[in-house]
Amino acid sequence: MYEILSELGRLSSNFIGFLSVVLGCFAATAVFLLVVNPLHNYIKYYIADKSGDITVQNEGYLTMSHDLSFNWISFFSTLVLQMGFATPVIYEKTNFKKPKNTITYMALAGVGHYVCCSMVLLIIYSLLRYFGVFGVITATVPPADAPIYVYLYQVFFATVYFLTRICINSAILNMIPIVPMDMGDVLYMALNTYVADFFRNHQFFLSLVVIIIVFLTIGAPSGHIESLSSTIMRSAMTGYYVVFDWVASLFA
Repeated sequence: MYEILSELGRLSSNFIGFLSVVLGCFAATAVFLLVVNPLHNYIKYYIADKSGDITVQNEGYLTMSHDLSFNWISFFSTLVLQMGFATPVIYEKTNFKKPKNTITYMALAGVGHYVCCSMVLLIIYSLLRYFGVFGVITATVPPADAPIYVYLYQVFFATVYFLTRICINSAILNMIPIVPMDMGDVLYMALNTYVADFFRNHQFFLSLVVIIIVFLTIGAPSGHIESLSSTIMRSAMTGYYVVFDWVASLFA
């Protein structure tokens, strides 16, 4: 979205094409916030439940409801920076049979979920580029004289592209051991009770501070996270193309 807004003047000359890419960006954000993140928190709550925390089911946390994972800071960071996070899960670590192991598993499962989503989406994105339906191989604006069905396909293609970037960026972001990221659970475990409770009670403001710091340091466009995710996408597509060519040769 940041790149789109920065080139608004150039892209607005083809309004329908510009709109198709913007819709793809918003659709990717919606899927991430309403599907990817709720599943992310469900997995972590499931681990907490199986590890002995009875409050998970008693409080109705074991659900795919987006209310348990959505927050406005993540919404704006996902839309503008193409990286996000879910609202930290609520648990009582004193109920865990093995608190340190469980919290570590939950943190790794959160990051692992984003990684798995990235891998699946990279396969889909690579397939779309490999076949190049309607000549569409990038998430840029189609030619002004393109048929309407090309624009509709461009919305789908842009959605897959942006969702792939969001999941990769989010996987990288949540590896940083700071609250409220996934690996922040490990930091939370290491802190004393007073400090940990302070972090838990001020998650919204901490989220805002973290995203501002990330944007100003490593998350800004052309920053380290963006460059790393681009490298991952290019490397993965290169590998997938080799596999696709091999499969195609079997049916040639």
